[in-house]
Amino acid sequence: MKKVVAFLTALVLTFSATGQTLNVKVGSVTYQFPASQTGEMTYHDGSSLTIMGKTFTLADIDEMTIDDSSMKNNSVDIAYDGSNAQITVAGNVAQYVDASVNKAHVTINQTNTSDVDDDEITYVLSGSSSDGSFSLDGSYKTTLQLAGLTLTNPSGAVIDIANKKRIQLSVKKETENVLTDGAGGTQKGCIYSKGQLQLQGNGTLTVKGKTAHAVKSGDYITVKNLTLNILSAVKDGISCNKYFQMKSGNVTISGVSDEGIQVELEEDDASTGETTDHEDENSANIYIEGGNLVVTASTEGIEAKGVLTVTGGNVYAAGGDDGINSVGDMYLKGGYVFGRTTGTRTGADGFDANGNLYVQGATVFGISHGNPDVAFDANSERNKKLYLESGNLVAIGGVESGASLTQTCSYTSSYSKGTWYGLYSGGTLVLAFQIPSTGTMGSNLIVSTAGTTELKNGITVSDGTSIWNGLGYVNATVSGGSSVSLSTYTSGGQGGGGGFPGGGGGGFPGGRW
Repeated sequence: MKKVVAFLTALVLTFSATGQTLNVKVGSVTYQFPASQTGEMTYHDGSSLTIMGKTFTLADIDEMTIDDSSMKNNSVDIAYDGSNAQITVAGNVAQYVDASVNKAHVTINQTNTSDVDDDEITYVLSGSSSDGSFSLDGSYKTTLQLAGLTLTNPSGAVIDIANKKRIQLSVKKETENVLTDGAGGTQKGCIYSKGQLQLQGNGTLTVKGKTAHAVKSGDYITVKNLTLNILSAVKDGISCNKYFQMKSGNVTISGVSDEGIQVELEEDDASTGETTDHEDENSANIYIEGGNLVVTASTEGIEAKGVLTVTGGNVYAAGGDDGINSVGDMYLKGGYVFGRTTGTRTGADGFDANGNLYVQGATVFGISHGNPDVAFDANSERNKKLYLESGNLVAIGGVESGASLTQTCSYTSSYSKGTWYGLYSGGTLVLAFQIPSTGTMGSNLIVSTAGTTELKNGITVSDGTSIWNGLGYVNATVSGGSSVSLSTYTSGGQGGGGGFPGGGGGGFPGGRW
């Protein structure tokens, strides 16, 4: 005992004199205490030592050293290295972090004293392991930063957050991060958060889901800035409750066996509908405000169990069922939105709103396989309608009959796959688009713009901004091409899409609705 007391006394005197950092190592976890913050360190009970509120059992301490290292307050660094993981905890949050490591599987239990931003702990994950994971439990908001992480968990989720508070998952700028879970497990996703999940950052995150979803939240999910690539999922690519919001960034989803993006109401709760700033919202709505979203799925590309609203960005969705689906109304208010069914089953549409479908300023391109299904479908069986109010529209395979038209629609009864077209409004090019070269599509090519609509085929595109997974360009320079003769569509007919070749309903020859 005298030796222990003498050692601690010498260590503390050295520590105080030099103003350096005290490192307390317990297994794979190192706690770093700066001299400027430690104050009095209490040695009591003959077996324990308390530093900055963190109490250590002396028998558990493997090493205590003093050096010039430093660490940012409120941070926990986790470095994976093959079959091991090392954790370093900042001294000012040491008392709130209970960390354990089993090879490269890290488990954290976090117990803050408040939920204010200044107390938020940031976990920084880096390195690689083919058999590792990160699990976190607690009751307070937390940031999880990926800083060059390649992690596979053969037996479960790679990131498993039991904390029901807001989790900010941030991808560090200019880093590549790859997460893969194992097949045949019980996990809900490769990334799972019981609470709110904010995906952000300026790096790249690639996710592969081998058992269920790729990314799953029991609450809402938001996306901002980051590049997110979901390469596989046995279920949905992104699955969440309450609502999904994409503000910016680049999201690509492919190789999924169910929906690309699906949003449900929180279990056993009634819908709140949209709320101001989405505070406490439980609507099952999808909001796409910006960024680039490319979804290719075996069922529906994007599905909202509430309302779907697009106000900006570039959206491409192709599904074996509907390209884009909403149980409620669908609002296409801005941006560039492409929806296509790649299947041939009855009931599969490019855009399918089970309420009203509003085109209110967006540039949209819909494709279906045709009769009895359509490129743009509203629930006319329940007296809902397609409202074309403003924007630019391209449709192959017909549109919902009985539509309410503010803009004139025109059509041609023939088109060429793999060919580039130029869509003009009042003599100005508003869109260059290519009709896909493969897949079953209905007859008739329908177009609409706010001005006098003209169409050219066989154009050459030399520049501009690419949209729709390479099937469109805006602000482009085009050359060549031939004018396409267009006929005027008239609204009429009945019901949801039957009656003439190419869908759209009403029984009119040549594809009228």
